[in-house]
Amino acid sequence: MFSEGRERLMANVRQRYSFPPDSEVELGVGSFPAATSPGSEPLSWSRTIENLLWQFAAVFAIYYGDSRHHLCHVLFFDTRVRRIPFLLGFASLAIGAAISTYLAVWFRHILKCEDKWELIAPTAIPTATLVGLTSLLL
Repeated sequence: MFSEGRERLMANVRQRYSFPPDSEVELGVGSFPAATSPGSEPLSWSRTIENLLWQFAAVFAIYYGDSRHHLCHVLFFDTRVRRIPFLLGFASLAIGAAISTYLAVWFRHILKCEDKWELIAPTAIPTATLVGLTSLLL
């Protein structure tokens, strides 16, 4: 009696999860429309206005800085900024950007290498993580 119930259960499982090779419709292979990329849909007016406001705020912050000098002058020449931590953080940010560009642009688009980053440059990701944490903490 126990084996008969199990056989019925196993037949049900086999029937439910085994499909013939030509059953693309049952598997859902063509039943959905093709996925569109996020950039192909037009932006709504509210989203466009929000993006413009963010860009205006960024330009305003860069141009006006602290209301006496623009941001670059404040960062590089103002006496209120401590130079050593700032320059170390800026250098680690630049190194992280260089590692990201090296992996994402040089290998993927220029050399056309599709291997994993762990195989191409095994120390790049840990170095980028360490440099990113340094730039965050400084």
